[in-house]
Amino acid sequence: MPQTKNMSYGRLTSTGFSLVELLVSMVIGITLIGGMFTIFSGNQRSAALNVELANMQESMRFALNAMSDDVRMAGYQGCLDLNGGTVDIIASDSPSLDLAATAISGAVIQNNMSWSPAPQLGTSGNQFVPPTSITPRAGTHTLAVQFAQTPDSGLSGPQVLGGKQNAEGPLELERAISVGVGDLVLVSSCEAGEIFTATQVSTSLAGGMTIGHDASANTRASFQRTYGLDVNIAQTRVMPFTTSIYFVAATGEDKPDGSSLFALYQQTMPFDESDNPPVMLVEGVENMRVLFGIGGDNGELRYVSADNSAYDPSRIRSVRIGLLMSSYDPLLDDVDPSSYQLVGESLSRSSNDSTAGFYSDDKRLRLAFNTTVSVRNRRAQ
Repeated sequence: MPQTKNMSYGRLTSTGFSLVELLVSMVIGITLIGGMFTIFSGNQRSAALNVELANMQESMRFALNAMSDDVRMAGYQGCLDLNGGTVDIIASDSPSLDLAATAISGAVIQNNMSWSPAPQLGTSGNQFVPPTSITPRAGTHTLAVQFAQTPDSGLSGPQVLGGKQNAEGPLELERAISVGVGDLVLVSSCEAGEIFTATQVSTSLAGGMTIGHDASANTRASFQRTYGLDVNIAQTRVMPFTTSIYFVAATGEDKPDGSSLFALYQQTMPFDESDNPPVMLVEGVENMRVLFGIGGDNGELRYVSADNSAYDPSRIRSVRIGLLMSSYDPLLDDVDPSSYQLVGESLSRSSNDSTAGFYSDDKRLRLAFNTTVSVRNRRAQ
């Protein structure tokens, strides 16, 4: 009889995660996902900060370069020395009564929106008054410059009227410049010059330009001398004349939290707010401070604001400009503890930034920029 073997088969069992193991796994997974989310969120915030920082730096470079270039040109009137004498202003809507006093100037915006001292820019029906379409920020400073612009042009020949050399004749330019009818123009040699309003402008096929200056927009049609003669044609230049006024004002738009959005504005001539309103240069500029380097009798410089008793615009030889810019959105995790410096003055953090001596504790990214620029057309006195 065959031998029977007892064969025993083990039970094949399959075991899963216990409840404790499952909970531990979930906690580890959630922790890893949370860590990844935190890293991702941090990278996003860091990227946003870097982008906003780069944008703010680029915007401020643009603003400071524009103002610095104008300061360097302030009072430029060709080879005629600003300290030795200013040009004769015959334009009816004169940009100034005294270019030496208005080549560069400033003011402090008061709480009632008046500017102190009142700008002496323009005359008669073209006198500058503070804008009303936007609201300049009280406590901030302003900067104004007047100068002849480049590119300029020489003359192709003397002034001629009725076939004879005549100081009432139009200016015949070698090449066209950026001037139209009604614009202010400066013509000067190294001995004399005139600021007048162009009443006729035409260009030639050869690229030249003719500019007339009759009494319809000028106090007289005749210049104080005939330009383009052999004795002065080599030094004579014809240039557009401009005025630029920089200030900080509310744009009329609010930020997401309801606070005012400020910007740097530029106002140019003619001072007609309806037809030539102020232009926004850089959004986000919430403060500007300007100090003027006043030259003393012994050559030293004393930096003062425009409302200081020592302020004398005819003796300004350099300018210090400080700008404070803030981001549109709150980008910081905590309230900014910094104390920013604008031309040597500290701005402190405050829950109430209604005055320009403070900045708001709103977690916005801020940058302060300062520069000092010499007025190269005004030598030491």
